[in-house]
Amino acid sequence: MVWHQGLGDWQTHGSLTGVSEPAKVPSLSESISVTRTQDIRREGSVLVMAKGAQLPHRCVKCNKPAEGEPWTKKLSYNHPAIYLLLLINILVLLVVAALTSKKATVDVPVCEFHRAKVKGAIKLSWALCLSAIVLIVCAIGMESGGLGLFGFVTLLVGIFVGIGRGRLVYASKIDQDHLWMKGVCPEYLDELSR
Repeated sequence: MVWHQGLGDWQTHGSLTGVSEPAKVPSLSESISVTRTQDIRREGSVLVMAKGAQLPHRCVKCNKPAEGEPWTKKLSYNHPAIYLLLLINILVLLVVAALTSKKATVDVPVCEFHRAKVKGAIKLSWALCLSAIVLIVCAIGMESGGLGLFGFVTLLVGIFVGIGRGRLVYASKIDQDHLWMKGVCPEYLDELSR
């Protein structure tokens, strides 16, 4: 039974003229087949997608239903050979890397558990790095080599926590039209190859 303003009484849906059928919500397999047409595929353990394509709304880390809005990530890529410039000078490396890096923005679907896990790792990384700076400044003021060494080690740990645990996915290659993304769980990739 349906009713809307302008109708005198409740009526059956079939007796109304000019009323369209309710919209159909696509299933997961249908949404995946839609994304296939947008050029999303698997190459081994790497997800390859066209820039601007929308990923299926499943967590890329565990393949459970994603919650909330996808996490917009700005990914960048430099060819590994560019790091040989470190042998010349770190400033040369930074300038060349900034000028030649390729970038892509992707909306990454993620569940609340993995969103919280990554955010926690980022907070821990910042806390360790800031603590390290305080330790190094105190070590300079107190002329304590041991405290300075501890501060330096804490800084390295903070950087490695941020790199290792604080990133959700990362680009292994970016060209003009496509993005090769690592860090995606095998179950998610399996869904794409069906």
